[in-house]
Amino acid sequence: MKLTFFLIAFILVFLRVYLSCTGVMHGGRSNVEGTMTVISDNYREEIRWSGVIRFDSEETTIVSITPGGYFKYRLNDKKLVAESNLQGEISYELYDDGEKTALDSNGRKFIAKAVKELIAAGFDAKERIERIYQKGGNIALLNEVGKQKTGPLNTMYMERVFANDSMPDEYLPLVLQKIGSLGTDNDKMNFLRKINLSKLEDPQIKEAFFEIVAKLGVDNNKADMMKHVMDQGPISGDIFDRIEGISRKLGTDNDKVDMYKKLLEEKDITEEQRTAILQDASKLGTDNDKVDMMKYVMDKGPISDKIFDKIEGISRQLGTDNDKVDMYKRLIEEKNITEEQWMAIIKDASQLGTDNDKSDLLVHIAPKMPAGENIKAAYLEAAKKISSDMDYGKVMRAVN
Repeated sequence: MKLTFFLIAFILVFLRVYLSCTGVMHGGRSNVEGTMTVISDNYREEIRWSGVIRFDSEETTIVSITPGGYFKYRLNDKKLVAESNLQGEISYELYDDGEKTALDSNGRKFIAKAVKELIAAGFDAKERIERIYQKGGNIALLNEVGKQKTGPLNTMYMERVFANDSMPDEYLPLVLQKIGSLGTDNDKMNFLRKINLSKLEDPQIKEAFFEIVAKLGVDNNKADMMKHVMDQGPISGDIFDRIEGISRKLGTDNDKVDMYKKLLEEKDITEEQRTAILQDASKLGTDNDKVDMMKYVMDKGPISDKIFDKIEGISRQLGTDNDKVDMYKRLIEEKNITEEQWMAIIKDASQLGTDNDKSDLLVHIAPKMPAGENIKAAYLEAAKKISSDMDYGKVMRAVN
């Protein structure tokens, strides 16, 4: 048995020497061996290990290294070498700018820092996560998120947090803070999707959740997350307003229109919310998108006086008379149009750029407008704006 143990240890030492001589490096994160190097301006950090390494409970010093194993750490000009001989006894060497230094209190602090860096590099990650959870639960795991060297390692800790079936609501603010600190949109989105819609009724949770969504790096990801929330069921007014606000700041009109239409599909949408979306639509970059959004609102059913007036106002600001005429004709198909609204449309017709467009719209209005002195007077006044005798005649014959 002793001979077998000795041979294994000897082989480990031989392999270590061979690999270092031939320059072969391994970049894994296992407990057997691994390397990590970080280099930037005036900064160099290297971590290398081989063998199974164990730390004390406080993770400040090395308790054991399998025979023939080692742990090497370099931070700029400071170096630590911890090696295990064939009997498993650990020897330490510390260097500062190439000069060997004593293993005093400062040296032990450097060892503690080196141990922390090795752990942050992913050494013994799965086992350590379980140890931390057993000792301190979800809070202890959450406190480790953000301290790891790489995004995937931080994600491992978060995944262990969400592996628990029950999580007290009071943990959610910290959970969301940690989700927001993750490095990639995909990681953030994966964990955001695990939060139930009902939790967003809490104002603090809702604000933290949508703050992360608003800061995602890609608009498609923002839209996907907002749609995910809406697909879970009817949303409250506060959530509607938060989604509408983020949608307004998306980078492309296509994404905005897509989200506005999704919002308009919500049940129990209020007049104020529809008006807010129309106001957003009025700021879209092209008339085609504005017209598309106004027609989409009207296709959802009868519109209120407030919505009618908003659409009429936006239509008046469109860049081409063709689009204006198209929208005015759509508006006068609405039921229960008030006298003031008829007169507003008639006035809009008189301000079109060409006699042909004026007469076309007024002739379209004539058989649909209700009888009434004020409306007829507005119609006759609009007809006076037509210079062409032929077009004027068509408009007057339509009303008589």
